[in-house]
Amino acid sequence: MKKLITLLLSLSLTAVANATLLEFDFEDRDYQVGEDVAVNIVISDIENDDFDIQRILGEFAIEFSFNDAILDFTSFVFGSALNLGVTGDSDQTFEVIGDIVAFDEFSNVADLDALANAQSALDRLVLGTFNVNISSIGSSVFSFEDITLFDDFGDDFSNINSAPRTLNAVAAEVPEPSVFALFLVAGLALVARKKSIVK
Repeated sequence: MKKLITLLLSLSLTAVANATLLEFDFEDRDYQVGEDVAVNIVISDIENDDFDIQRILGEFAIEFSFNDAILDFTSFVFGSALNLGVTGDSDQTFEVIGDIVAFDEFSNVADLDALANAQSALDRLVLGTFNVNISSIGSSVFSFEDITLFDDFGDDFSNINSAPRTLNAVAAEVPEPSVFALFLVAGLALVARKKSIVK
């Protein structure tokens, strides 16, 4: 009996541990003012359904915030998670209001097997790419404000994990004046040498 209880407890903990992960993906380094950055919104570790089969994403609505005082929005591109390349495969909306970004997509793919095959072959799905330009020094915390995920049957995802991510912006590197002085001296020496060879 104790083994049965232990087995049931471990199975229930395993089911809880399988949580869908939503994250911001960009290179982990300091960025310079004037640099363009592509911030991918990625879903991975998609939870399983009641039959222990990985769920297929059919619809999502996501809102996140960022620091619009240091980042200028340039463009947004939806991923191919719900759109299999045929016009009308999905309905997409996108909006930036101040420091809040809202985007959603609904799959219109009639062949759910094709959608399942396209998604199950991947470990991670890029839902969208948020492109920005760094306009000033500082840091921007990308934070999910609202997340709604539905599978291909319209059932919502029950266990979603996400975490904020920080982007640091530093001043653009400017060559030191001594470097310019060395180039100037070398250039003058080269010109003087050419003049002495010509004479």
